[in-house]
Amino acid sequence: MVDPKASMMRRWVLGALFLLLIWFSWTVRSVLNPILLAYLLAYVMNPSVQRLERRGISRRTAVGVIFSAFALSLLVVGFAVALQAQALWTDMSNPGGVIEQLDVRLRAGIETTYGYLENWGLVASAAADEGTRPGLREMLAQSRSLWSSDVDLAAAGSAGAKAAGGALVFIRGFFGSMLSLATLLFLLPIYTYFLLFELERIHGFVIKYVPNRDRDMVVSISKQIGEVLSSFLRGRVLVSLMKGAFITLGLWVIGAPYALLLGLVAAALSLIPVVGPLIAAVIGFLLAMQQFDFFDALWRTGLIYLIAEIVEGYVLTPKVIGERLGLHPVVVLASLTIGGAALGMFGLLLALPLAATLIILTRELVLPALSKTSQERT
Repeated sequence: MVDPKASMMRRWVLGALFLLLIWFSWTVRSVLNPILLAYLLAYVMNPSVQRLERRGISRRTAVGVIFSAFALSLLVVGFAVALQAQALWTDMSNPGGVIEQLDVRLRAGIETTYGYLENWGLVASAAADEGTRPGLREMLAQSRSLWSSDVDLAAAGSAGAKAAGGALVFIRGFFGSMLSLATLLFLLPIYTYFLLFELERIHGFVIKYVPNRDRDMVVSISKQIGEVLSSFLRGRVLVSLMKGAFITLGLWVIGAPYALLLGLVAAALSLIPVVGPLIAAVIGFLLAMQQFDFFDALWRTGLIYLIAEIVEGYVLTPKVIGERLGLHPVVVLASLTIGGAALGMFGLLLALPLAATLIILTRELVLPALSKTSQERT
């Protein structure tokens, strides 16, 4: 006979160990992130490896073929991007290149915009005599007069020290982020490669410790959730690539420079909700000013990126990701709206897999319990 006190003690110990595991995982999350991401990638790639295995190819060879195809694709795309990046760097380095053209056209655009605002009465009219406008010399003279007056040098030094300290913190954070990204890119393929050989063994080890009465249900739910996550990742990457191809084609049609580079940048940044597409659009607008003036670049690139966002949000995401997850387009749009309102840009990223997971849990756990309760009442 099982001692109730011993059973209760065992549960408390297991609960404490579980909380300790969560605390430890959160503490070393920077180390676990590559492993977790590699596990997701291995799970996504595993069906392709299994298809090759069913054709009589060994698992080691199948993994090698998948990795080789992926590496070859990256090499081809990387070579094309490197050519355009080299051309961009050359244009930026040469006198009269991208930087100077950007400066001239930005100044012209600002002057034109200011003139429109003056004509519309939205800002005070400028002086009739152009020479009376404060120029660089006047601004320097005013700054000298400020320094010649009574200034608290100690306060100024303190402010400078604080600014320098803030800059140092920013530089450390920036290089720390770059180092973390480089480490992630280095470790990710290594972890993914080895996890592809151990994935089935890991799953078998976990399932072995699930109680027999719940094993079938847990396996079924886990497979469904895993398929949802893998489908979401594949769909998200596919939508990003299709969006990048659309932007590349649009920029090429209007004659904007570096269309392929900008399209790939837009595809990569579209994985970051809200902020990523905005940054991609600003980069596209700035580089387009090498070919067009301020307002031409603004409306041409703005139209392309706006159409791309509309197509992604109302066509690609519901059709590609929604159908892969088995979600109705209305559910997709509602989930994105709720996720964005609740958690911001991270909510936009997690809304669809969370919605699909909740539907699976409701279908497998909640509805059978409600049905059983209803039958017992009748």
